[in-house]
Amino acid sequence: DVTVVNSPPTVEITKPLAGDEIFAGVPVVLRGTSFDLNEPGATLDCAALEWTSDGFTPPLTGCEVEATFPSPGTWTLMLTGADPQGAAAMASVNVTVVEAPPDLPPSVLITSPENLQPVGRDEEIVLSGDVSDPEGQAPVILTWTVSLNDLPEIQVGTGNNVPWTPSDTYDFSSEGIYDVTITLTAEDPSGNTANDFVLLRFIIIN
Repeated sequence: DVTVVNSPPTVEITKPLAGDEIFAGVPVVLRGTSFDLNEPGATLDCAALEWTSDGFTPPLTGCEVEATFPSPGTWTLMLTGADPQGAAAMASVNVTVVEAPPDLPPSVLITSPENLQPVGRDEEIVLSGDVSDPEGQAPVILTWTVSLNDLPEIQVGTGNNVPWTPSDTYDFSSEGIYDVTITLTAEDPSGNTANDFVLLRFIIIN
């Protein structure tokens, strides 16, 4: 007889990070990832990921969702993922929600690439984002940086729709796992800044 064992999945909150400061009443993007060897692509379907918090209601579903924390305070954000067999995993972070200032920083959302999007090391991609200033100030200055495995950031472009090839910046010749964080920072004329970031993972086997 063959016994099939269903290993439970794992989930991770990639945004916000623990200790991040969030403005009350201002929408914020929540991102999460999952890993499950038993599922196609080794990930759970995004519909299987549920976000809950004592800071907002009702629960939200998806790999990337938008939430609003209406009240200041320290809140626990939880991400739960369950596979079709019912095995589940949970991750959590604590976030600090503060009163929004009169002059808000820009709203920033990276639209390309997506978080953990499959990308070849020699593949040119376009770095794009949706950016707006709540007060309508202009111009908003956009800066793109990348960081490999928590090394110092390297600027790779300014503005929107910036072409970038990973191997132009980093050497992927050795076997290993390369985690590259792409960050888009926006600065309004008042000097207020905000950013968004996504992760690309390169697994090199020679």
